[in-house]
Amino acid sequence: MNNNNEKDQLAGIAHELRSQIDVILSYGNVAAGSSDPLIQECAKKINAAAAGMTGIIDGLLDKSAEYGGLYGREQRSVPVAAVPETQGTPLVLIIDDDELICESVAAMLGKIFRTETAISGAEALEKLASIKPSLILLDINMQDMDGFETLSRIRQSHALSSIPVIFLTGDEGRDAEIRCLRAGAADFVRKPLASQVLIERVRRIIELDRLQNYLSSEVAVQTKRSAHLSKQIMLALAQAVDAKDHYTNGHSQRVAAYSAEIARRMGKSKQEQDEIYSMGLLHDVGKIGVSEAIINKTSRLDDSEYAQIKKHTEIGHGILKLITEIPGLATGARWHHERYDGKGYPDGLSGVNIPEEARIICVADCYDAMTSNRSYSTVREQAAVRAEIIRCKGTQFDPVIADIMTAMIDDDPEYKMSEREGHNAVIPSPVSDMQTVCASPANTDTDKKPSVLPSEAMFIPEIAELDILSAKSSISDEEILALTIRRFYELMPVKLEKLKTAYNELCAGGDISAYRITVHSMKTSAATIGLTSLSEAARSLEMLAGSAALDEIHKQHAPFVNEWERIYDKLGKEYDRLAPVTDTQERPDGTAKLSELLEALRAYMRNMDMDSADETMALIEKFSYSQSVRRLTGELKKAVLALDEELAEEIISELIKEITI
Repeated sequence: MNNNNEKDQLAGIAHELRSQIDVILSYGNVAAGSSDPLIQECAKKINAAAAGMTGIIDGLLDKSAEYGGLYGREQRSVPVAAVPETQGTPLVLIIDDDELICESVAAMLGKIFRTETAISGAEALEKLASIKPSLILLDINMQDMDGFETLSRIRQSHALSSIPVIFLTGDEGRDAEIRCLRAGAADFVRKPLASQVLIERVRRIIELDRLQNYLSSEVAVQTKRSAHLSKQIMLALAQAVDAKDHYTNGHSQRVAAYSAEIARRMGKSKQEQDEIYSMGLLHDVGKIGVSEAIINKTSRLDDSEYAQIKKHTEIGHGILKLITEIPGLATGARWHHERYDGKGYPDGLSGVNIPEEARIICVADCYDAMTSNRSYSTVREQAAVRAEIIRCKGTQFDPVIADIMTAMIDDDPEYKMSEREGHNAVIPSPVSDMQTVCASPANTDTDKKPSVLPSEAMFIPEIAELDILSAKSSISDEEILALTIRRFYELMPVKLEKLKTAYNELCAGGDISAYRITVHSMKTSAATIGLTSLSEAARSLEMLAGSAALDEIHKQHAPFVNEWERIYDKLGKEYDRLAPVTDTQERPDGTAKLSELLEALRAYMRNMDMDSADETMALIEKFSYSQSVRRLTGELKKAVLALDEELAEEIISELIKEITI
């Protein structure tokens, strides 16, 4: 069925149910952290019921896919347990222009998966040039390049087109979910993100993708086995034919090999070479219907006997035309005795009217007849064979193919293409064809450690505006929650500055979309850490921007900015209550140690002690700071590998400045 309304309805139902289940799971996770055994037992029942409902919802989405491929990926109901484990921890790429979301999601997933982050579509595309993640988490509302455009760019790469994508967004309403699924996303998760829900969604999609890849590889294996079996059957049939002639043992295999080599030198594809090999292998299958006495007769055949021999082309055609999967097989069998001048049999075809495959097999067949023992002749000298090929060029043989056969002879000074070398004659290739280009496997980044937030004191500010219960419904791990709140506080001035810039541009007649995207980001990040009232204020501005209600935006903008600054000040006072770290103490995030390593690296680079430099660089990579520090670390590694001391010095200075601000 192709009815869009039915597809929309099914996806809409799934969206509504999933939204409610996410809430249930979130509060179930909060309850599970209680020390009260009764509450813990209730949490187990809540999560079990929610898991059952999730299965029903997944069934609905699978049905949606049947109605029109909403996933853009085939869904299979095969047990995941049937899939063998693959090596290496799955890598998840998180793409969101909000650094806080990137870091908090990396922290949520970091205990199970390896993670990489990108704060723009452009940065993501740059990273995807060197890594291939198992899954991509992609924000919809990003400046410059939104999620849909980013996905479209990713899908343009054949190597990346099959990577499953889960969209992240704070957009409300089922239309957003339908649009995501139609764009080819595997799933859709709403912000603020519930950690356990996100982990299970990511795990489920990766397992499903692995299953599909496993099934695809199994299909490929079975296809190869089937093709191999077909070749074995054809080879057995060819050997049965050759066995009838006491003098032509291995003839069919040699003709097949010569024909495939001629096709290769003509520039035919690998598939075309394989097909002509099969045709050559069975070109004489019609001899099954000819008397052995005639085939093995050592004296001259009379007209009646010769007529019987010629019948093998038509008999072979009659047998092979029944094999509809390889229709070309019958071509070689019927017309390999046609001549270029039209004096051949069975149909008297001439020139290019003879199928090209048959013209190739004709030359290969005659070459083998001259270079092997027959009932009526012995192996000829190579020079005589070459001269005969040239003599028959344009009469019996296609001139182009005759020239190729002559070149093959010239490339075989040791005369290995003959029966004297055994049934499977060696086919030498010209020197120019012996060059092989070896491609290095893509860097899968398998040794990289999971990207997690730096260790911080488990301090959660105590301000009235912070709804901890709501925050824990998104981030149940208290340490990660504490780090996320601290990171939100650090990014508050950056976000506010972006908003002010977007507002000034709006007042100057600029595009309203930048303002909408900025308040959308502020809304989702505030909701993630439980600043519910602040998130709602941002949500109101986002809706006004969406409807281009400029007058209302002007009324609400200043109060929102004041509220943002007020909460920033309150959070700052809370963090000021923490004991200050003196210059001689190592900060919890390891800044002193990292600075020490960077200075050591600088010295090793100056002294060109590259072994020590490489070891030190490996230690530096284990530190995980802000997005800018990680970017600079990546650039530093490239400079070290390139032995660029001057560039490394510059980056080290930038890094030290960045981490000590």
